[in-house]
Amino acid sequence: MAGVRSTFITHGIDWRTSSQTYRSITIGDYSLISSNVQITPGSQIGSRVVVGMGATVAGSLSDGGLLVQERAREVKENLQGDYFKRDVGFIDYVRGLR
Repeated sequence: MAGVRSTFITHGIDWRTSSQTYRSITIGDYSLISSNVQITPGSQIGSRVVVGMGATVAGSLSDGGLLVQERAREVKENLQGDYFKRDVGFIDYVRGLR
């Protein structure tokens, strides 16, 4: 079950190659996703997990836990890659499907 305005993101853009990517999301039994939760591509949420309102899930959460939001922080500056050099506003293919 998921609350209102929660977002499950399965597609993204590799900013290094400017290609579209896909990774599925796995959610275990009896887990609760609160409102305004963002779940990133490839995330795995175990069984009996409660994700608190406004949280961002990136990676794996083991069974039987509670996850609440942490503040965003910069982990890298001055990103370089093809994504930032492109001329068009969209990506027209998914890597691995062409």
